[in-house]
Amino acid sequence: MTARENLHLFGRIYGVTDVAAAATRALQSVGLEAHADVLIKRYSRGMTQRLSLARAQLHQPSLLLLDEPLAGIDPDGAHEVISLFASAKERGIAAIWVTHGLERALPVVDGVWEMRRGVLSIKGESGGEVR
Repeated sequence: MTARENLHLFGRIYGVTDVAAAATRALQSVGLEAHADVLIKRYSRGMTQRLSLARAQLHQPSLLLLDEPLAGIDPDGAHEVISLFASAKERGIAAIWVTHGLERALPVVDGVWEMRRGVLSIKGESGGEVR
């Protein structure tokens, strides 16, 4: 299956009205439009991760739950993905990330909850910790 076919399938499952347009927008938003008709099995790890992000936003959800969304993505791709999240945030889309790469997520997060040795700490806006 190609990336475009994959997004068309999920678009139909999600009940997206104009699947073709939504798939094109999603592919463009993650920088995969030039590879839309390439078989997914030929994608690198980073490209597969980008496709997952395109699929996650395909139906314009109000909340994204993401596990390591920048894993396997090269620095240029990570910059594109961070821009994607910044844009989603501006449109009112909330995102919850689970990540080991906190420094890469900081430009687009509003708060940080950190689990260390079984203790949850919430980083306050002032930079202090609340336990």
